[in-house]
Amino acid sequence: MADNFGLKLGIEGEKEFKKALGDINQSFKVLGSEMKLVASQFDKNDQSAQALTARNTVLTKEIDAQKQKIEMLRAALQNASESFGENDRRTQSWQVQLNNAEAALNDMERELQQNNDALDKASDEFDDAEKQADDFGDEVEDAGKQSEDAGSKFEKLGGICKAVGVAIAASFAAVSAAAVAAGKALVDMAVEGAAYADTVLTESTVTGIATDKLQEYMYAAELVDVSTETLTKSMAKQIKSMKSVQDGSKTMVATYDALGVSVTDANGNLRDSDTVYWELIDALGSVENETERDALAMQVLGKSAQELNPLIEAGAGRMKELGDQAREAGYVVSDEMLAAYGALDDNLQ
Repeated sequence: MADNFGLKLGIEGEKEFKKALGDINQSFKVLGSEMKLVASQFDKNDQSAQALTARNTVLTKEIDAQKQKIEMLRAALQNASESFGENDRRTQSWQVQLNNAEAALNDMERELQQNNDALDKASDEFDDAEKQADDFGDEVEDAGKQSEDAGSKFEKLGGICKAVGVAIAASFAAVSAAAVAAGKALVDMAVEGAAYADTVLTESTVTGIATDKLQEYMYAAELVDVSTETLTKSMAKQIKSMKSVQDGSKTMVATYDALGVSVTDANGNLRDSDTVYWELIDALGSVENETERDALAMQVLGKSAQELNPLIEAGAGRMKELGDQAREAGYVVSDEMLAAYGALDDNLQ
């Protein structure tokens, strides 16, 4: 993958690498949902062979995808170094992402090794149990041989005891583990759902953002490497900056004018803050000088505006696309479901 990007230096190459990274991050979202599905099927502390194997299947896919991501990040780092120099902020940003990706790969491989060790241990324990059953059968068989009247009967009994004993033990263990795992999984799902609902409802109350729109933002922000907290704080700051324009702040008026974004409608009333926010994001994305862009962003979006650069580069169109994906994937929970889970969270607390 990385070889396809090496020839395009400068801004164009930078954009292609970011697009490719976005595609890889999207694949991680899918893999993450697969791991959540596995987690819902088994307790997180379940060390059974079935649970470990299921986790390993997804984990192996994640490791393969992570290796592809690292390969692409290395190529992007080299491209940025050749295009902008090693001390450039963009080059250093790629270096940070590469370091984080390699650290994440180490964690994944360590978890996979731990799972494999647990599988090996489970296999050894099963072998021991099988050997003990064989020994028991042999003892019964020996006892049968010592009895003149029931020798042949005891010999048959030894084999029957081994087969039936192992079968009953295995069946009982499987049914018990499945019952416990299923019950625990349902409880975990309910608790996690309640916690999620509480987060959404609380954040919606604090920020004034509708719950459905907030859930879209939570989904999209994760995929463009911007925290939901940073996004919502910048929205709150932007609303204040709009009010400052309406109140006649020369600095804010000049900033919005420079970006070509109108705060009020034809009647002098404040426009919808959400609409204005995404117009600002696209306007900032069109500012070529990064220093100027950061300065303008800090004026209208607050001190953490630089953390929004991945979102600014993605643009409003990409964020809307990801928001639509969230709805299609069933990520956005209805108000009725949030209210039900919220009530459950109150009871749990």
